[in-house]
Amino acid sequence: MIAVHKAQGCSRRGIGLRMGRDKVTISRALRRNAPEIYMGYYLSHTITAVKTWRMNGSSKNRG
Repeated sequence: MIAVHKAQGCSRRGIGLRMGRDKVTISRALRRNAPEIYMGYYLSHTITAVKTWRMNGSSKNRG
């Protein structure tokens, strides 16, 4: 139901009003059920930098 309203372009607040729920509850539900790629902006250069940092610069890999 939430996904249908979101696909129609409704705001989180609007969905909450229609369903009788708080906008935070709607936000959590959308975040919990969203694919990982939609959790934020997918920036390939950021992903590459994070992978490099994890492989080379994290505290686990330091002597």
